[in-house]
Amino acid sequence: MKAWLELMRAALGPTVIWDFFVGVLLAGIAWHDDLWWAMASLVLIYFAGMILNDWRDRALDASVGRRRPLVDGRIPATTALVVALMMLGGAYACALLSGPFLGEFALALITIVVIYDMIGAELRKHLGPALLAAARAFSISYGVIATLGTEDLRETLGLAPPLTYALYFLFLSRLAQREEQGVRGLNGLAFLVMAAATPALLTQFQSPTWIFYPAWLAIAAFLLVPAWPHRHSFWEPHQVQIMVRRSLSLAPLIPGLCLLASPDTQTQMYAPIALLVCLLVGRLVRSYST
Repeated sequence: MKAWLELMRAALGPTVIWDFFVGVLLAGIAWHDDLWWAMASLVLIYFAGMILNDWRDRALDASVGRRRPLVDGRIPATTALVVALMMLGGAYACALLSGPFLGEFALALITIVVIYDMIGAELRKHLGPALLAAARAFSISYGVIATLGTEDLRETLGLAPPLTYALYFLFLSRLAQREEQGVRGLNGLAFLVMAAATPALLTQFQSPTWIFYPAWLAIAAFLLVPAWPHRHSFWEPHQVQIMVRRSLSLAPLIPGLCLLASPDTQTQMYAPIALLVCLLVGRLVRSYST
């Protein structure tokens, strides 16, 4: 069981669920039973994408000595592929069960995930960050579209939250591309600075209360302070991996900032849940990461 949890990147699963709930909260949607189907669809797509990613990269992982379930034989590669495809089929079925709006959107997200996982290394180098960014923007919009469709998405959820979240993962993904060869400290720091700056979009589309700004500053400090002393050195691959994992663990704080930027006081009160999600992810990463 632990091998499957490692393969599916279950440690980061709570971030996807959090994305879903934040989108629903920001859109002011009252919870209804069909949202359970929509959330199940999103989680299945995420897990399937993680399995396909390792299935596609299993030869590379073996060449660099990564001890992942498909490399060390704990899970057969064919079994993993079949399970991933079944998950994608189940995700589409759950999307259809959630109501009339989500089917096409689920297919679009599935397509993005499959393209990201299956394209060649050279194409992934250029398209990968944008595809990952789009997938995370879709995740925060998923429950809203399941309930209202796409026509009212801009009026209810708005552009700023999904765009902010997408850009955070765009810059983080660009840094992650240096995990194999390392990166100059200033270049690596630049990606983290841009990721920390993405919540500025929320201030352009909305008028956050004062509490938003110290929270944003604190998140920026969490991202940048550990990297700052190493700005003039070369970051070896293991250092890049540490920075990327740390930034992924902090990712739930970005939707939390989106909640803080909401004009609705009751919606703002859910923002501290982001800290609990981060703590949960941090603990799971230590137990189920490879």
